[in-house]
Amino acid sequence: MDNKYASMGAVILAGGMGARYGGKKQDVIFRGKPLWRYPYDLAISLMHRHNVVVVGKDVESGETRSASLVNGLKALP
Repeated sequence: MDNKYASMGAVILAGGMGARYGGKKQDVIFRGKPLWRYPYDLAISLMHRHNVVVVGKDVESGETRSASLVNGLKALP
């Protein structure tokens, strides 16, 4: 991939418990795919797949959103 985003990385936070929603909303199917796939598909259209980490899918989520982000950042190449 030869574009300005090729050397960047993305962390997608998809590991929340969905307490206010009443379930894991990231796994809800919307228009044929789980909600977490929408930001994922956009990210991989802009940068290399190995530069995209999905917390809750690729790496374990943390106790807090901040801890989940740290886990995602640590997993980036």
